[in-house]
Amino acid sequence: MKMFAVMMMAGLMAPTVAHSKELNLDKGIWELGGAATVDLLFLGGASDVSIFIAPSAGYFVADRLELRAGVGLAFVGGASTLGIFAGADYFIPGSSVDPYLGVELGYGIAGSGITGADTVRAAARGGVLVPLNRRVGIDVGARVEFLFPAGADVAVHIPIGYFGVRAFF
Repeated sequence: MKMFAVMMMAGLMAPTVAHSKELNLDKGIWELGGAATVDLLFLGGASDVSIFIAPSAGYFVADRLELRAGVGLAFVGGASTLGIFAGADYFIPGSSVDPYLGVELGYGIAGSGITGADTVRAAARGGVLVPLNRRVGIDVGARVEFLFPAGADVAVHIPIGYFGVRAFF
């Protein structure tokens, strides 16, 4: 919970620090980044905390339109899941921050079994990219995920928040 509070404070303070910077989000730019979430889970009367870490890379196929892919590793208690994902983000022109909307599709290998089965994941995401300089931005956002575990009911996952760092070159 402390990590979540620190990430949210950084996201709220960053626009002040980043005022009047502009990220290069033009066609042909590459991006390396990553994100982390900390979530509270309530399943069948029990609760737990999950941690998700996801390094990613992307390429701008048009100005402000990025195709991205990465790997994700999730931990809940003693269980873990390793997955891959791909998607697209569109950055909406902003004044001192760059809001974005995106979609992702992923596949998770159950490992020791958070869902107990391999899982297909579809997600809608949105947030703001707060520039620290022309090449680096802080990514603060939210998402809603639909999980399709093999042989089980569809689940909806809404993380508390989303925090990442993205570098463009």
